[in-house]
Amino acid sequence: MAAALELARPNPPPRPTWIPSDFLTHHKVAAFTDMPAWLPEGGEMGGLHLTRVDRALKAGLQISPLRKTTRDTLAWHLARPAAEREKLKAGIDSEREREVLTAWHAKDRGTPG
Repeated sequence: MAAALELARPNPPPRPTWIPSDFLTHHKVAAFTDMPAWLPEGGEMGGLHLTRVDRALKAGLQISPLRKTTRDTLAWHLARPAAEREKLKAGIDSEREREVLTAWHAKDRGTPG
């Protein structure tokens, strides 16, 4: 239960860091496995970024804010059986994520990354 509370109320709270695709690709972050639902521009799947959603929006699709999507996904995850929660199959390892973020922030300070 303590782990669930830690997930539900992390301290400090997470904040997104927007990093260009070329940086992620350079640091060998894998699309769809390390970063689910992310694809780098170009390549054989690059056209997916150009998919128009006008018809879907006109038909009633509503795009939720990131905060709501994150909250709802966390609530769904925490409602899953413990055995399923412990065996996540996608997403970057936390240590690897820390390495990439450290390299990105070092780049902002002008140090090689």
